[in-house]
Amino acid sequence: MRIRIATLAVGLLAIAAFPVLAQAADWPTYHQDNTRAGYDASQPGFAGVTAGWTSGALTGTVYASPVVVGTHVFVATEGNHVYAFDTASATPSTPLWNTFVGTTVSAGFGCGGLSGITSTPVADAAANRLYVAGMVSVSSAANFYLTTLNLATGAIVAQTKLAPAGLNWVYNGQRGALTLANGYVYVPFGGRNGDCGTYHGWILGINTSTQAVTSFETDTAVNGTPFWATGGLAVDPSTGDILGATGNSFCTFPGGTPHQTQSVLRLSPTLSLLDTFTEPDWHNNSCNDSDLGSVAPLVLGGGYGFIVGKQSIGYIIRLNSLGGVGGQAFPPNANLALGDVCNGALAFGATAYAAPYILVPCDNGLVALKYDPTVPSFSVAWRGPNFWATPPIVAGGAVWTLDTSGSGLYAFDLATGAVRYQSGAISVNHFASPSESANTIFVPGSNQLLTFSMTPCPVAPAYTGYFNWYDNVSSGMYQDNIHVVNPGATTAVGCVTLANGGAVGFVLAPGQEGHYHFGPGSIGGPVTVEASARVIPSQRVTYYQTFNEVAASTAADAAMTSYFNWYDKASSGMYQDNIHLLNPSASTSNGVITLPGAANLAFSVPAGQEKYYSFPQGTIGGPVTVSVTSGPAVIASQRVTYYGSFNEVRARPASSAAMTSYFNWYDRQSTGMYQDNVHLLNPGATTASGTIAISGGPSQGFSVGAGQENHYSFPQGTIGGPITVTVTSGPGVLASQRVSYYQSFNEAGGTLASDAGATLYFAWYDKQSTGMYQDNVHILNPGATAAAGTITLPGGLNRAFAVNAGQEAYYSFAQGTIGGPVTVTVTAGPPVIASQRVTFYQSFNEVAASP
Repeated sequence: MRIRIATLAVGLLAIAAFPVLAQAADWPTYHQDNTRAGYDASQPGFAGVTAGWTSGALTGTVYASPVVVGTHVFVATEGNHVYAFDTASATPSTPLWNTFVGTTVSAGFGCGGLSGITSTPVADAAANRLYVAGMVSVSSAANFYLTTLNLATGAIVAQTKLAPAGLNWVYNGQRGALTLANGYVYVPFGGRNGDCGTYHGWILGINTSTQAVTSFETDTAVNGTPFWATGGLAVDPSTGDILGATGNSFCTFPGGTPHQTQSVLRLSPTLSLLDTFTEPDWHNNSCNDSDLGSVAPLVLGGGYGFIVGKQSIGYIIRLNSLGGVGGQAFPPNANLALGDVCNGALAFGATAYAAPYILVPCDNGLVALKYDPTVPSFSVAWRGPNFWATPPIVAGGAVWTLDTSGSGLYAFDLATGAVRYQSGAISVNHFASPSESANTIFVPGSNQLLTFSMTPCPVAPAYTGYFNWYDNVSSGMYQDNIHVVNPGATTAVGCVTLANGGAVGFVLAPGQEGHYHFGPGSIGGPVTVEASARVIPSQRVTYYQTFNEVAASTAADAAMTSYFNWYDKASSGMYQDNIHLLNPSASTSNGVITLPGAANLAFSVPAGQEKYYSFPQGTIGGPVTVSVTSGPAVIASQRVTYYGSFNEVRARPASSAAMTSYFNWYDRQSTGMYQDNVHLLNPGATTASGTIAISGGPSQGFSVGAGQENHYSFPQGTIGGPITVTVTSGPGVLASQRVSYYQSFNEAGGTLASDAGATLYFAWYDKQSTGMYQDNVHILNPGATAAAGTITLPGGLNRAFAVNAGQEAYYSFAQGTIGGPVTVTVTAGPPVIASQRVTFYQSFNEVAASP
C-alpha cells in the first residue's frame, strides 16, 4: 500500500452533528460513531454557512480529525501536541490547554517519515479521558505509545508502550483512527509510505482499566496485509465485534490462498479472528497495489456492511457471515463491474452513510450510491465534480468534503449532488476529514483548526408554505425555480426542501429576493418553504417555450371541500389535466374527487405527502370538487399541459366565493388571443345571478345553478379592463379567467376587494431574457377615489402610477430590465389590486401580487 502522503491547498466547509458516546452534540470519534457513518441525523437542513474562528499555527502538521465533547474540541498533531479549544469561550481560538506527550522521532524509518500523532484520537466523556496514539522517543528509545489524557485539564494520566514482538516501528505506521469499544481502545497498524521491509497488519487492544495490551497480527505467511485506512476500524453494534480492512501483500501467496490479504476481518472484542471476506479478484489487485484496505469498513445496519478501496469495486458484505473469498452479497462474482464505484479510480480513507446514500471519496470526485437493503445492492445516484475528494461527513442535508487540489470545501445536496456551498481555499493534509458539532464544522487545516458555522433551518418556523410538485426531469421542463421574497423588516432565514429530493437554504435581508432550484433529476412533491419570518414564495416554471408562475399555499389554504372551475382532457391539445393533493397535516386524508358525468376518483394521501389523480381521456366539464371524507384538509392544485404549454392553478373553497370579484384585463383582440373565457362556479345551494362587465365596454348577464359552473365570453375584438363580476341575487361565486394564447393556456382566479393592498409584491421582472416580450404590471383600483403610487425594482428603478376609482392601468419597465422583487406601493388613495401579465415566446401567464 503506497499511502501517497501530501500537503496540498484545499478549501473549507461547514456542517452539523449527531449523538454518540456522550452528549447529543458530541463527535468523540472518527466520523462520529463506531459504525463510521459520519452522519448527524439531528440536523435536517441548513440555511447558510459563514466562516468562524481559526486557531493560530499549531506545533506540527495535522492529519487527525478533530474530536468534540461538549463545547471542547481536541486536535492532535504530528508534533506530538494535543490541543483543546473551548467553543463557548470569549476567545475560542486560544487553546484551553496544550499538552506535549513526548519527544518526536525524526530518523530511523525504513520509509515514509510520519512519526508523531497521525491518527484520530478517541474521547471517553463518561470517564473524562482522551486517548491518542503516536511515535514517542523515551530516553532516546523510539516506540509507539498510547497516551491517556484528562479531558478537562490535558494532564497525562498514563502512557502505554505499543510494542508487541514483531511490531517494528521502522516499517510499521499508525494512521488509522482509534476506536473505543468493549472496554478497550483499539489501535490499528499498517506499513509506511513505500511498503518497505518486513511487516504485517496489527490491531492492539488496550484495556482502559488495566492498560493491558491484547494483540492480533495478520497472517505471517505473507508480507504486508496492513490496516492503514485513516478511518481505522468499525464495530458491529449488534455484537461488539471489530471489523478491519486489510491492504495488499507482495504478490507471493503460499498455497495460492490470500492469507488475509485484500480482506475484511471480523474479530472478537478480545481480537480473536472470527471470519473473513476476501474480494474475488484479490490476487490481481494485491499484485497491482490496489488495496481493498485503503478505506475503512462501514456498518450499514440490518446485518450488512460496505467496503471499497483503491480497486474501485464496492462490496455489500454480510457482517455475521462474511463468506470468505467472493462471499459478498453484491455485486455478483460473475459481474463485478456492477459494483464499480469510482469508474476505475481510487478510493481512500472512509465512507459515510445517510440512508439510502453511501458516500464514497474517490480521487476523481465524490460519489453517492443509492443503497437498497432489500436486495441488497447499490447503484450510482450522482457524481460530484472531478477532484480528489477527502472522506466525507453528512449533516444539514448535505455531504461535506474537501478538495485536495485546492478548490475549496464543498457541501453537496445529499439527494441530488447539487453544490450547496463552496469555501475559499485552505491547505489541508491528505485524507483530512472534518468533524461537526452544534452547527459548527471543524476543519483540520495543514497546521491549524478552522471552523465554519451553519445557520440551521428554522426548528419552529414563523412561516411554512407549500408547492404541490417540482419537476426538472420531464421532457420540456427546462427551469423550475422557487422564488422567495422577504417583505419584512428583519432578516428571514429559511430552507426550501423537496420531499426525498434535497434542500436549499436562504438568508434574505429585508426587501430582498432570492430564487432557488434543486439539482438535475429532481422531481416530486411536496416542496416546503420554511422561514424564521413571513416570506412570499412563488414557483416559476418554463416548459418548452412557455412560462407559468404560481404562488405558494399555506396550511390555512387547506380545505375539506375545494373546487376547480373546469376539467378538460377532451379538447385538442389538452394532454394532461392532473389534480394534485397535498396533505400538510399529521394524519392520512381520504376522500373523493368528483366531476359531473364522470366516475368518482377516490384518494388517500398520507401525512406530509402529495399525490395526483386524473380522469380518463375524453373527460370534460366542471366543476371539479375535491371532498375530504376522513382525516385532515388538503391543498389542491390543477396542473395542465396544453400543446407545449404548462399551467397550474390552486383550488378554492366555498368561503372564497364572492359577491363581487375582478379580473384586471380582457383580450380577444391581440394577435394570438383565441379564447378568453370567464368561468363562474356556484358552490351555494341556490341559483346565483348577476352581471359580467368590462369598464367602459360591454356587459352581459349570468345565471349559474346551485353546484353548477358556466362560462362566458365577449365578442371577438373586445379588449380592456377591469372586468367586474357582480352577483345581484343568490350566493357568491368562484370566478376564474381561462385564456388560450396561440397554443398556450393560462388560468387565473378572480380577485376580491379584500385582496387589495397598500404594498404588494411580485417576485421577479424580466424583459431581458430571450423570449420575454412583455412584462406588464396591471393596477386595478376597486376603491371610490383615485389611487397613486410607485412600482419599484432594486437598483432605483421606479414607475409612478395613478389609477382612477374603478379603473385599471398597466405599466412596464424598459427593455433589458430584469430583477426582483417588484414592489407596488400606494402613496395616496385606496389600496389596489395588482397582477403581472407576461408573454414568453408565444405563451401567456398572469399572476396576482401578494401583500
